[in-house]
Amino acid sequence: MLSFLDWGSSFRSKKVSSKDQNDNAGWPPSFPQSQLTLLLGTAPARERLRSLLLERQQLQLAIRLPESESVDDWIVLHCIDFLNLLNLLYGMVYVHACTPNTCPRMTAGPAYEFLWQRSDKRTMERLPASKYIELVLSWAEEELRRLMAGSANRKSCHKLAQRFHRIFAHLYHHHLADLLDMDAIAHLNTSYLHFYFFIKEFDLVGSKELEPMRALTECLLA
Repeated sequence: MLSFLDWGSSFRSKKVSSKDQNDNAGWPPSFPQSQLTLLLGTAPARERLRSLLLERQQLQLAIRLPESESVDDWIVLHCIDFLNLLNLLYGMVYVHACTPNTCPRMTAGPAYEFLWQRSDKRTMERLPASKYIELVLSWAEEELRRLMAGSANRKSCHKLAQRFHRIFAHLYHHHLADLLDMDAIAHLNTSYLHFYFFIKEFDLVGSKELEPMRALTECLLA
C-alpha cells in the first residue's frame, strides 16, 4: 500500500455521457459492463444474492449508538472496522483481478467513474482502480490514526465513508465473479449492508453518491 496522501486531495464522481462512451480513448475496456447489473437481471440470481447474507437484524443493532458513547468516537471506531474489512476484501482481488490492465479506470459499471483530484486542486486525473483504491486505503489509515490520537471529527468521517462506498461499488460492479469464485459473497454482502446501515444511521453519504449501488441495496433490503 502507498503510505502518503496529500490532505488536499479529494475525489469526484463522474456520470459518463454518451460522448464519453463514443470516445475512442478506450470505452471498452476502460468502462467495462457491470457484473452486478448482469447478475441482478434475473429473479433467481437476485434471490440467490439476497440469500448470501448473514443476520440482517444483528447488523442494524450493531451500528446503534450506546448511551454512554460519543457519537464522533462511535463513528470513528466503525470507520476503523470498515477499513479493515475493505483491506481484506480488496486483498482478495488486487493481485490478479484488479490490475492496471483489467481495471484501467476506477469505475462502477459503465455509468460512473471516480476521478482523482491532484494536489493543485485544479485538475482531475484518471487512475487505474488499483492505484485509486490503494491511495484511499493508505489515506484512511493515516486519517484514522490522526483522529484517534486527537479529537474525533465527524466531517472527516464523511470523506472516509464516501470513499469507502466507492471501493464497495467497484468491487461489486467489476469483481463480483472473482469474489463468487472465492465463496466470499456472503462476507461481501454482509459487510456492505452493515456499512449501508451505518452510513444511513449517521447520514454520512449523500443520495447522489449512493446511486451506483441503488439496485443492489434494494435487492438486499427486499
